[in-house]
Amino acid sequence: MVKKDDQQNDNLKNDVLAQLGLGNISDEKKAEIISKISELAQKRIILRVTEEMSEDQRENFEKFLETEEDPAKIENYIRENIPNIDSIIEEEMSLLKNDVLSQMKEID
Repeated sequence: MVKKDDQQNDNLKNDVLAQLGLGNISDEKKAEIISKISELAQKRIILRVTEEMSEDQRENFEKFLETEEDPAKIENYIRENIPNIDSIIEEEMSLLKNDVLSQMKEID
């Protein structure tokens, strides 16, 4: 999830910023927007992952997260328990992009 997820996150960020016409804003503001998008993406992916898990898997995952902070170990745990994680990441990133763009159009 880390390497592929990082690449997908970068692609999403650049794509959304470009589509929102935010290419000319300050680097500081870009970083702030990107940080918020990344945080939202991670939350959506984790939520989706937990929806894919059985009740036992979900309970074990919650216990695991209480004691583990290493992103690589969390990624390994998810990959071991969710074989279709790459497609979940792609789907959630696409949905997030569409949601952000829709919300921005409503603001205009």
